[in-house]
Amino acid sequence: MEPSPLPPPFSSQIFSVREAREWGLSRARTRASDLQSPYQGVRAPAAELTLVQRCRALQTKLPNYAFFSGPTAAGIRGVPLPCALERSERVHVTVPESKRAPVGRGVAGHAARLRAGDVLHWGDLRLSSAERTWCELGASLDLPQLVAAGDYLIHRELPQTSTERLRSSLQSFPGRRGRRRLSLAIELLDDGAESPRESLIRVLLALAGVTGYRTNVSIDTSSGHRYRGDLVFLREKVIVEYHGKQHVDVWLNDTQRKSRLQADGWLVVEITALDLADPRELVARVRRALAGRA
Repeated sequence: MEPSPLPPPFSSQIFSVREAREWGLSRARTRASDLQSPYQGVRAPAAELTLVQRCRALQTKLPNYAFFSGPTAAGIRGVPLPCALERSERVHVTVPESKRAPVGRGVAGHAARLRAGDVLHWGDLRLSSAERTWCELGASLDLPQLVAAGDYLIHRELPQTSTERLRSSLQSFPGRRGRRRLSLAIELLDDGAESPRESLIRVLLALAGVTGYRTNVSIDTSSGHRYRGDLVFLREKVIVEYHGKQHVDVWLNDTQRKSRLQADGWLVVEITALDLADPRELVARVRRALAGRA
């Protein structure tokens, strides 16, 4: 037997059981097959929920001083995260240190000292500010991942914060876990980076002492075409680029592009996921390419 239609306030949104009972819905109706219970006392349409929808569901039962933090706040903001964190069902929630951290299925509760401006509204959700979110990630991300997250947050085309604001926030951030990694990462951020892999390669080169490049620089060829390189060593005319999985037509375009650049004296060092398995060899290869152009 099909469940009876829900009244308009509940037909397509997340709601609490308490609200449903106040509207006159029976206990049996709130347990029908067309609804799911992502958290105790909360109901949602039976379809799979996105991270934002799960947070909305949980927020209906959280006190108004609680907010989403760490990997959860980062995921809501679109920050690139490791696959394990992106796929995690755990939602991170923080409350002031004087309050009791929330507990429950799928909830990671934290109590922490807060500063002015640490919490804001992202649409209808309460979450860590961009600066606090990045500092909180120090507890769960490694150095290249922290750089990739910071690059995303400060990207010049749609910045959510700036390097200066991240640096200032880190200086007064009360958390201790990951502080050394955060301090190293802040010096490696680049508002021109456009992918996590590009950030990783940049970190590998920087830690090995290979510097002197610019990110995503436009290059005009004598054929009248303009191309952009990931990491560009202008003096040596060397371009270091990462290539992910691509279709054949994209590969053909890249081949033509590479040929035009080489005709103007550029050396293109192409990197794939296979190269990242041996960072030492990768760095040595870039060094040889630069040395040969000195």
